[in-house]
Amino acid sequence: MDTRKIIIASVVGLALAACGNRDSSEAALGQAVKSAIAETVGGASEKVKIYQIEQTGSVKLGEELERRNNAINLRIRKNEEFLVDYRSRGLVQNAARKEADIAKDRERLKGLEEIASARASQSDSVIVLIYKLSGEAVNAEGGKVKVDDMYAAVTPDLRVLAFDKDARALLKSTGHAIPGYDGLYAAGRED
Repeated sequence: MDTRKIIIASVVGLALAACGNRDSSEAALGQAVKSAIAETVGGASEKVKIYQIEQTGSVKLGEELERRNNAINLRIRKNEEFLVDYRSRGLVQNAARKEADIAKDRERLKGLEEIASARASQSDSVIVLIYKLSGEAVNAEGGKVKVDDMYAAVTPDLRVLAFDKDARALLKSTGHAIPGYDGLYAAGRED
């Protein structure tokens, strides 16, 4: 076999292998989304059909760290306003709660800074993919549930973070894709 035929055979083989990998990764994505839908509607993933799924966006680590930093800073500012108001009205217990909330958020900011510093070289890495999908599911009672024009936030390792009709609403959950983020809220619930 001459060199040209070997090269052509290699290219064809690589192309087929790439298609196979893409097909298996699409199947894995489909299965992850089906499982999440089934859990949401209380049915079985075998009774979920996806008719269409397409990637519509992505979230990078640096963007998400900045968004979380801004959200926490905003919450601190708002709580400081409440604190001043509560103190002026003599509401000692309410003021104490706001002081505690502010202290927790300042610790979370420090934690975010540590994560950002430790992962500075990965700030352009994609941590969430946004998909638009349509399909249907059967719930536990046997009723059909339409899943039309829904958006899903999915991590590259196929963890489905959230579903919503509004793609922007998914951003409430994308912080959970930041490595170490959930530990910042381990002692309490995120507001």
